[in-house]
Amino acid sequence: PPRLWGGKMTPRAAGRAAPAIKLAILALLLALAAGLAGIPTTGEVAAQTTDYDRDGDGLIEIRTLAQLNAIRWDLNGDGAVIVGNGPGQVSADDAAAYNRAFPGRNPTAPSINGCNGGPNENACTGYELARNLNFDRNGDDEITERDHYWNEGAGWLPIGTPPDFNVNMAFCGSGGLGVSNDYCYTAIFEGNGNTISNLYINRTINNDLAYLSLGLFGGLHGALRNVGLVNPQISITRSGTMTATRYTNVGGLAGFMGGRAAAIAGSWVDGGSIAFIQDGGSRSAASVGCLLGRSFNWVGQGISAITASDATCAVHVTSPLNHTGAVDYSRRLTSEERDGVTGGIDTNRVYAGGLVGYVSSASITASYATGDVACRSGNDGPGGDMRCAGLVAAHAVTNIDSSYATGNVSNEGYFRPMRVQGNVIPGTNQWTTNCEPIYDDAFHTAGLVGVITDNGTAIGTYSTGRVDSAMDGVRCTGGETPSGTETVNGLGVTDTGGRITSSYWDRQTSGITRGAGNTGAPLTTARLQTPTDYTDIYANWNRDLDGDGELDDPWDFGNAREYPILKYGRDELRIARQTGKAPAPEEPEEYVAPPIVYNLNIRFNVKGLTLDEGESASYRVRMSQSPVGHPARVAITSNNPDVVVSPTELTFSSANFRQWQTVKVSTLRDPNDTDESATLAHRGPNLSYGSILVSVNDTWPGAAVETVNGNTITVRHTLNAPYGVTVTAPDTLDANTDITIAGAPVGTPQGAPGYGLGESAEARMLADIRVSGTPADGLTICLPVPEALVTEAGERPLTLLRYANGVWVPVAGAERRAAMVCADGITEYGVFAVAYTLPALGAVSDLAATAGDAPGTITLTWTPGANAERHWLAGVKQSDLSDFAVWAAADDMGSHTVSGLEGGATYIFTVTAGRGEGDARQWSAWAPWATATAPAPTPSPTPSINAPPSPLPQ
Repeated sequence: PPRLWGGKMTPRAAGRAAPAIKLAILALLLALAAGLAGIPTTGEVAAQTTDYDRDGDGLIEIRTLAQLNAIRWDLNGDGAVIVGNGPGQVSADDAAAYNRAFPGRNPTAPSINGCNGGPNENACTGYELARNLNFDRNGDDEITERDHYWNEGAGWLPIGTPPDFNVNMAFCGSGGLGVSNDYCYTAIFEGNGNTISNLYINRTINNDLAYLSLGLFGGLHGALRNVGLVNPQISITRSGTMTATRYTNVGGLAGFMGGRAAAIAGSWVDGGSIAFIQDGGSRSAASVGCLLGRSFNWVGQGISAITASDATCAVHVTSPLNHTGAVDYSRRLTSEERDGVTGGIDTNRVYAGGLVGYVSSASITASYATGDVACRSGNDGPGGDMRCAGLVAAHAVTNIDSSYATGNVSNEGYFRPMRVQGNVIPGTNQWTTNCEPIYDDAFHTAGLVGVITDNGTAIGTYSTGRVDSAMDGVRCTGGETPSGTETVNGLGVTDTGGRITSSYWDRQTSGITRGAGNTGAPLTTARLQTPTDYTDIYANWNRDLDGDGELDDPWDFGNAREYPILKYGRDELRIARQTGKAPAPEEPEEYVAPPIVYNLNIRFNVKGLTLDEGESASYRVRMSQSPVGHPARVAITSNNPDVVVSPTELTFSSANFRQWQTVKVSTLRDPNDTDESATLAHRGPNLSYGSILVSVNDTWPGAAVETVNGNTITVRHTLNAPYGVTVTAPDTLDANTDITIAGAPVGTPQGAPGYGLGESAEARMLADIRVSGTPADGLTICLPVPEALVTEAGERPLTLLRYANGVWVPVAGAERRAAMVCADGITEYGVFAVAYTLPALGAVSDLAATAGDAPGTITLTWTPGANAERHWLAGVKQSDLSDFAVWAAADDMGSHTVSGLEGGATYIFTVTAGRGEGDARQWSAWAPWATATAPAPTPSPTPSINAPPSPLPQ
């Protein structure tokens, strides 16, 4: 029952009671009430903390962009953020930002957050994505100031890079270079197959720092696994001249990777573009790739790895290949001028690849790239390197194994000779006499690898993209080639011990019909497509890729009109979280729809999808044969309105028919509790391309769709969250607002004075709604109305309640909207409940206590409380408050006789009205005190004593 309010404790009989008596009675009755009602006292409510490694795998869950951003302050992923000025320490402001990103985290005791935070006590080892993230806040497919992390147009600051690029970073994992690599990300980042969409970076950097790395991550000395980047837009411009080489590494997932344990596995980049511009200056070395910019390890530092990863984005690089000083080429160069350009010290270098720009001491296994690569020198500067290729521009020391590239590669450059005698013939681009190059410019263009060196090997690889090279420059008389070495190859070239074996390029699609030296074999399209197993040209392609001593069967050869593709891919294979090996055999292989007319059948990466209601997933589609004459348009339709797809049409042409295109499938929450299915049909004009079956598990009975009014907010449900809570965000909602919806905390009373919340769990719809970064205009909050509650409420109107500071408060403006009860403009949050209005529960009046008819009894009478269902009474003996207490239910609505009392003793009583059961019980105020004395038993009569009779005479 409720508290015994002090203002109503004056015993009627005495007119007043001593304060000690009132306090003693209050304490006694409160203790009895708390014990019977099961309500914990304040001291019994345990503090709540957030376990941010909820599944106990040592990886901290990331559910918001704010949390993704916060990991830059915990680069080793152990969950401990330490304030200070030393290595691995952060400022107080940064530590506060980290704590805000993880609400409920205890910064002084990381162990209660799910990580113990100690360097020697099994701390967390990194982070994991628990859901897809999207930088496009308003969903308009354009990144502007309205979107997340716009940063005045500069976009995302990479994780693992100094703030504003104000520290000269070394190659991660290298050490010994005299510059800091404390900013490198050294932990695990597990994507769990989730994606990060619309990453935007657009930065112009004109400082003279020698090492800069940019991407989602800047410097990586850890591991990225099973994470996808969708539609990244990255553009980096660098300017200025240095006295030493400046390294700029740009990639989608990471700019630079280095160290023995560094790895990218099972990860991908879908669509978008990566661009780098060298805006004047020299001594620039730019490594640019769709997945990764540069991977490098010093000799003896171990081998990094790129495994089962792919990229489809476009790569664009523009860099002038000139040196710093102005040189008059109409005369012989002086020794000083010649030394300034010898060996390319004073020139620029470019390494651009569809997957990675530059690799040294890192393996590439079971990976591919399908995006186009375009390189431009930008002017007619003298000298420099320009290496561009479909997969990787330069690869050294280690292997490229079971990989391919299908993107087009174009490379345009202009060169001048470095050393001359005589003069330029007026009006021409020729010298009057001989010319001799001082620096042997490298101008490599290839379908797979620009150059493989230092005993590196490519095995089991192929390329099909068109390769175009346009090298021009001042020519000597007699028609000699321009200064520098130009190589154009369908697959790649080798140098200093590099080898390419069992590898091929399509001489028809590439436009390159021959190659020099050991550079792979040029074959026709039919020759590459005809084998359908590990025979003929593919006899050596069944490889042991994971080092377990068993062949891994990595290739799917399709039919005799298809190129081989990898089974190792983003959907066909997930890299195991701990071992890095292939999953169990039950992983589905690629499903091929039945061939249709002209073999224009579609390939799906899965046979079907199984989703929970309200969730999303994706599948991929490509064609197995090039459309002839015009593009093929594939319309995608669903036969279930609760299962929707995006996009609803795909276009395939001769240029992209082999590239996977992604289709997102979303299942809407409906009010029923029935499992459903949908068939997603893929059709063209008068042509069926096959279908995908989607099975939907109904896990959201009575659920409604969460909406955000065009704003991207974070709504996180805990495992015990109620079904069907809807949060509608206003247009003014801050981009970084986090909204948590969970079940009511333990100890929240479900009963509320004047309201009924129902007897059954189905009728109790309670939700704890917390908002970090409260929007000024508030939120619209809706809770569903279960059928059980409707039945219980009858004709009574429904309303919305908020529980805060120990009391239930009606929410102003709440109203019934279809199957929901909603209220707009809510700015105060807590536990919300939907309830029906009951007539007010009245207090007991006219309480009187009289001695009973029998000894040890007292009879109480009162006027019942309005709308009460029962009454309870409490009493104590006035002479000794701790000796005896009474707690009983009334016999009827207006009277009760208490028996078993001490005869002759005076007792003090009070009565309360109540209704409901269990946690939904409601109580009125206590009635004013009444006293009475219990009758004592009637004493038994004392027997008389008669004198003995006189003796008889003798």
